[in-house]
Amino acid sequence: MTLQLKGSIYPLHLFGYVIPGYAAMWALIVNLVVSIAVSVLVRVLSFKRSEDRTRPENYLVSSKADSRAVREILVQSP
Repeated sequence: MTLQLKGSIYPLHLFGYVIPGYAAMWALIVNLVVSIAVSVLVRVLSFKRSEDRTRPENYLVSSKADSRAVREILVQSP
């Protein structure tokens, strides 16, 4: 099943057909299908969305004092 570094074309065998394609394209398609399926599943099961607790000042570090404050926030985070 592996290419053993012989080329970037991977022959996909589906329902008796062989579809040659760029290996990275097959990987992209699988990634998209899995991410869409998981997104739909999470929405269907209606998982509770958590609240975003970041504040604008969490993104700005302009001095050593700010840097220490950010480290303290990171240490205190659950």
